[in-house]
Formats: sequence, structure tokens, C-alpha cells
Amino acid sequence: ISATALASYEANVISASAMLTQALPAQATTTAMSISAALSYLTKNKTGLVTIADTAANIASQLNSLATVNSRISSITQTGLAGPIAISASQLASGAAVLGKINNGDYSLAVSGVTLANFAGISNNAKVVKMNVEQVTAAAANTIAVNTKVVSIKVADSSANIAANLESLNSARGKIDTISQTGNASPLTIDANKLSTYTSILAKIDLGRYTLALTNTSSSNLNSVALNTKVSSIQVSDSSDKIAANLGALSNLASKITTINQVGPRTNISVDASKLAELNKVLAKVDSGAYTLAVTGADTASVVSLSGNSKVATIAVKNVLASNFASL
Repeated sequence: ISATALASYEANVISASAMLTQALPAQATTTAMSISAALSYLTKNKTGLVTIADTAANIASQLNSLATVNSRISSITQTGLAGPIAISASQLASGAAVLGKINNGDYSLAVSGVTLANFAGISNNAKVVKMNVEQVTAAAANTIAVNTKVVSIKVADSSANIAANLESLNSARGKIDTISQTGNASPLTIDANKLSTYTSILAKIDLGRYTLALTNTSSSNLNSVALNTKVSSIQVSDSSDKIAANLGALSNLASKITTINQVGPRTNISVDASKLAELNKVLAKVDSGAYTLAVTGADTASVVSLSGNSKVATIAVKNVLASNFASL
């Protein structure tokens, strides 16, 4: 046979072989491989399908790589302990096709990185049995927590919104992992009567790095409030009698007290004459200065100056029973 004829024959054989290869469907490997072995095989062999068997953890960690060769995967079997495959919300979106090849569709997912934007869609996915939701607003946290698929929530919102929604956040505290103050953090305004109720939910705010602006603080509760290093400001609300009885404690905390409001009938605040000067600073915070005093223990020498004080309604002079200062 001539060289020309031989060359022609070889060319025809190669062409026929190529056509035959193109015409035959890709064949799957008969032996199941681990994901790492399958990826290595697919890199070395440009044709053919692979059958994969591996653990949930390996499926999750290699899901992005599997998605890139999805067309060459015949099936995936989840081995080891049965349970949800833990993936992120972004993996759920990009790996949907390859996920469908796991256990012939009989699998479940635990999805992290869920946000309010994709919460509804992921929640409605029948394969998803657990969700970790993040970047949740304070107002939405309780609604999210009610969903039985949600196992954890990370809240992120402004200090003002967190404070305004502490009641509902406290209701959802069992599922809330962390609360982050966004923007410039400022003191959280809360009712002092709720402080003990909110102890556990407050501890989840920025790893305990927060401050409080207390409102409706009773004057008798000042000593315990004073021990709380988180408290940066105090608004006091109490009866005139209790304000008078606790003027010493109020004076000690004057730097933190913003206002003192008399609740109920406003009566004269009883003050010992010898203490009046040192109490003026804290008294000025009572109802923005709209208060009256019943001064006790005055000596006769101070009656004139006291009677000239517009805040003084009555004066009790030492060794004198009592009288209205106008009659002295």
C-alpha cells in the first residue's frame, strides 16, 4: 500500500472514531466516588459522568465546586449521619441544580445567612428545615422568631429602634443570638421598672457594650440604679413626699439625673433649712423649677432670707410649732 493510501486510511479511521464518540451518550462511572475524587476525575477526563457518595459536611463545603460541573454529575448520595445539609443562602441560590441530584431529591437543608429580603422565599422552600436569619430589624424580630424553621436570629438596628422594640425583642430572646447597634450608638431609653425584666435581652446587645437612659425611676430605687454602670442618665418620677424623703440620694446622683417629675398631687417638698443650699442643684431639676418647699428646722435669723425665696411656701422655725412664713 502506498504512503498516500495509508495516510488517507488513518485519517478516515480517526474521523470515524471521533464521530462515534460524539454519537455515544456520556457514560457514568459505576463506582461511587468521594467529592474530592470525583472532581479530580472530571479534571483529568473531559467526557463521562460521575456518581458521588459523600457526607453532608463535604457536600456543603464543596457545593460551589459541584455546581460548576453539575452537567457531569449523575447522582449524589449523602452518606454518614442523616440530617440537614448546612449551606448558606447564596449557595442555595447558586447550587439549586446540583442539590436536586442528592438522594433523588430526598434531602433537607439548614440555611444560614438568610435576610429579610429572601426570608419568605427560603421559608417556603420545602427542603429547608432550619434557618439562621441575620440583619433583622428590631421591629421584625418577633415575627421572624414565630416561624418554626428559624433557629437563630441576629438583630441589627439603631439604638432608638432597639429601645422602642425591647418588649418584642424580649419575647423573642430565646431565638436571638446577638443584637448590634447600627450607626452611632446612643443610650437606650427604657422604663426603669422594666430593667430587671430586660436583663437577659440587654446582655445580647453588642456583647454588653451599651448604655441606658432610664425613665420613670422611683426615688426609692435610686440606690440600686446607682450601682448599674450601664446607666448614663436618669429621669425620676415620684410623689412629692417620696422625693422629699430621698433628696439625699437624688443629690448624690444629680450629675446623672436629667429631670425629676412630681406625680400625683403636688405638695410642698419638705427640706431641712440646713440642707437647702446643698440641695438647690437637684431641686432645680424638679418639674423644671415648678415646685414649692416646706422648710423645717429654720432658725430665727434665717427667716427673713427664707421668706424672700419664692419657692418657700412654709417655714417651721426651731422651737416654734409651725407657721406660714407670711405670718412670721
